[in-house]
Amino acid sequence: VPGLYFGVNIADDMSMQGNDQGTVLDVTVQELRALPLSMLRNIGDFMWAHYEAGNEADTVLLDKAIQAAQFAVERESSLSDRAELLYELGIRLYTRFELMGIIDDLNRAILAFQRALELLPDDHEDQADRLNQLGVCLMERFNRVGEVVDLDGATTAFGREVELRRDDD
Repeated sequence: VPGLYFGVNIADDMSMQGNDQGTVLDVTVQELRALPLSMLRNIGDFMWAHYEAGNEADTVLLDKAIQAAQFAVERESSLSDRAELLYELGIRLYTRFELMGIIDDLNRAILAFQRALELLPDDHEDQADRLNQLGVCLMERFNRVGEVVDLDGATTAFGREVELRRDDD
């Protein structure tokens, strides 16, 4: 059914009649931008899951999953939800960096992880995982660019992660 996404006909509400394919995978960037936040998050997550489930060569799908996450971050008002979206955006950007080697994706992933950490309380249950991912990205950038500040940042992130995990035991 054209325009049927997650059981909701958005063609009527979102002027998607031009999309005659009828699948969420064919949604355009303009259509993504026009979606309500909850639907945008669902479609972005669906695209990401579809990419991870064996469509790793489909960079267009990955690009759309990233774009959906970016739009969702821009619209989300809840700080905890925005932190989660920023983390998801960081993961997707880092994945594209690993695939394509574009340093800007790595830089943007680091920024997303840093912003996500700023929004989480220090005692949040996901803090250690977030710090680990930031540390991984900073180490990767250090290995590529050679800036000592990235090595220092990675050391700090990993050190804080170890402290948090030790406290959990």
